[in-house]
Amino acid sequence: MLSLDGFVDTMLVAGCLPHLLPPLPDIEAEPNRIQAARAFINRGTGDVHSLLQQKDEEYCAAYRRARYFVKHPVFMTTQGKFEAKGLPETKMPGDYHDITGHRLPTEVMYLLSTGLAGPRVLNWAISKQVLELPPLDGGDSNAYRDLVQTKLTDIRRRSLAVISGQLNRHYQFTALDVSYWFTEETNRISLKDEVHVSPPAQSTFHVKDQILSDDITSHPLTTAFGMLADAEVANSTVTKRPAHSSGILSSNNELVGNTVFRFLQDTKYVNADHTLTPWGRALNVALQEVCYQSRRQRAVMVTTSITC
Repeated sequence: MLSLDGFVDTMLVAGCLPHLLPPLPDIEAEPNRIQAARAFINRGTGDVHSLLQQKDEEYCAAYRRARYFVKHPVFMTTQGKFEAKGLPETKMPGDYHDITGHRLPTEVMYLLSTGLAGPRVLNWAISKQVLELPPLDGGDSNAYRDLVQTKLTDIRRRSLAVISGQLNRHYQFTALDVSYWFTEETNRISLKDEVHVSPPAQSTFHVKDQILSDDITSHPLTTAFGMLADAEVANSTVTKRPAHSSGILSSNNELVGNTVFRFLQDTKYVNADHTLTPWGRALNVALQEVCYQSRRQRAVMVTTSITC
């Protein structure tokens, strides 16, 4: 008589639960994989783990993960809490998400569904791998190769820190492999020592429409720098999230403005007190000059057309 454990092992090895474990390569081509799986298990008097360990260590590791998930499936209680069956929370392995799947915060899924966030950096964090593909011209330029292999490392690390800070702690202290199309060598990006960005709820940028300029949506960078260049205006933007309130940023101005402000602070163009850093002041001067030259050019074109 087939026991419950024997039935589960047979279904797993036969590939009847492909989302958990593919069929054993030796029986994948068999016309009746269930009978073939049962015959394979009977060779080891029911000890599937020992059989697989001797035959295929990689498949054996996948079998262990699948078997553990079947034994301790994740479910949601009536209180809305997620638990693993028969496994106290204090004894749950730190990498259990690698077995059950990646449960991401609802906010992240919402941002992806509405297009407010892209999947690229999130895929890096979840897969623990950054795959750098060649550009359309083949990527033979040494300057471009140096850019993607060396100069983008800090930006990648910071981008990963921003998004990983909103995920569980496993992603905040992981390391990622970076692979390139032009070499077999890989780089490692570690987030362990990275200073993570404060969550939005703790940010001191929670600026409302009354303070924001109407130009923040049409010229976000120039307008944001212009506001923070004024010490009095910069001081007025120090606005923490209201206590006992959702503090939702709803209008376009609020969403764009606060996103740009937080981005500038994270990239070291803005100090903790919301004044501009030396780099911020330099970039502000450059942007203002570009805008001045652009307005001047438009004025000359209008004057010329009127004259003609």
